[in-house]
Amino acid sequence: MFDIIGIDWGLSKIGISVGNTENGLILPVDILLSPNNFFEKFPFYLLKYPLIKTVVIGYPLNTKLEKTATTIGVDQFVLDFKKHFPFQAVKTVLERGTTKSAQNTIKLMEKSTGKNLKNKKLSDDQFAAMEILKIYLKI
Repeated sequence: MFDIIGIDWGLSKIGISVGNTENGLILPVDILLSPNNFFEKFPFYLLKYPLIKTVVIGYPLNTKLEKTATTIGVDQFVLDFKKHFPFQAVKTVLERGTTKSAQNTIKLMEKSTGKNLKNKKLSDDQFAAMEILKIYLKI
């Protein structure tokens, strides 16, 4: 069912989402609080979602479309990813405002449910990963 995975890379956390390219369904999946063990944990997602064909990683540039320190970190992450998973298709998409959009989505969900979703293991990083897939899928 899910054939694409979205990654919001950060220095302290990595948000992960999955999507279906046919029907546009995108779901938050996980947040890794320690990016250092990402490459040990990622095979779990490939086992859990065996139809994954493409990995989409958010590529942050500033408002002048210049690289930042985070962009350099993402560049290294993409290189490392390709070394660890050479047969996995990897795409990057320009991400701008995904975290802010994710935070707004969580606020709306909290308002409509009356619950604090941050305590339910939901993170703006997961929702930012969803936004990255939305951008890639043009939803």
